[in-house]
Amino acid sequence: PLTLALAPLEALLEGEVGDFSPNQFSYLEVIYQNTKKLLKLVNELLDFAKIDAGKMTAIFVEEDFSHFILSLMEQFKPYSSEMKIDFSFDLPKDSIRVFFDIDKTEKVVSNLLLNAMKYSDERNIVKVKVHETKDEVIFSVFNSGNGIEPEMVEMVFERFFRLESDSKKIQGTGLGLALSKELIELQRGQIGLQSEKGDGVTIWFSLQKGAEHLTEDEKTLGWGE
Repeated sequence: PLTLALAPLEALLEGEVGDFSPNQFSYLEVIYQNTKKLLKLVNELLDFAKIDAGKMTAIFVEEDFSHFILSLMEQFKPYSSEMKIDFSFDLPKDSIRVFFDIDKTEKVVSNLLLNAMKYSDERNIVKVKVHETKDEVIFSVFNSGNGIEPEMVEMVFERFFRLESDSKKIQGTGLGLALSKELIELQRGQIGLQSEKGDGVTIWFSLQKGAEHLTEDEKTLGWGE
């Protein structure tokens, strides 16, 4: 139903049924944006239901991880500019071939970036880095926020846990990081957070290189897609 609601809203906003006054248009825009947020929330809850029921599987496809991240960073440039965020990224020039689930990893990266931008302090600094070791590729995003108390570091990945910001009114459900953790662990990766009070926050995740960690069924499912 939410998907069916979005289509006519988009048609209205694009003027397919006539023009609206600025005031009418602003009301439609509010309805549209909140419908999108509600659809995202429903999809997150459905993802948790699939995970809890053991019905969610990862589809591993070998791709250039560095190029994949670069394409996502380009998508976030307009948003970061609108939010007046000093957004930078450090990516390897060489290809890093990794087996990973593209759709699920995109959800994770988007969640981490949006969180970093929402919780950055008045300096508004967000830095993304990708590097590799012999066995792993590691993605990390730093923001210049107030930092997190050590006793709360593990709690940020719990469902419905939300950090309060001293400087900003943050809206959210506390599901983004919990879902990110589930989606990375589904791919046999790791995720974590490093922070010192007053010195920003770095959230990272790692994915294994090679194919030794994949089952034969997973290899068959992903190859050739």
